[in-house]
Amino acid sequence: WSEEKSIVVRQVQTQQPGGLTGSTLIAKEFTIEADDSGFRPSSIQVMKGDSIKITFSFIDGNIYYGGLDIKSSVLPTIEYRKGETPSKAVEFTADTSFTFKSYWPASGVKKGDLQVNVV
Repeated sequence: WSEEKSIVVRQVQTQQPGGLTGSTLIAKEFTIEADDSGFRPSSIQVMKGDSIKITFSFIDGNIYYGGLDIKSSVLPTIEYRKGETPSKAVEFTADTSFTFKSYWPASGVKKGDLQVNVV
């Protein structure tokens, strides 16, 4: 016998256009660090139509007391306040390129950009 190994592939059940159900698409997953210095990495590239999951990992020790708001033109604002669970995820289907921007919530001072490039 040899050592047994397993590989886990995360899949998301989605509904295909036209009402076809039960199709499985593999979600493209990214973990992005966010703090007052911006995002790391500062850009990602995905294919149009991909199912995308981005988990923002907030580096609490590098965030001013008020926290961070992350805004974009296509998704609701993500609000992080110091002391909360340090990660928040968003899921969407890639349609067009856009930018996430982080701000201090109390003053509106912009802290960084994350470019999502859809090809």
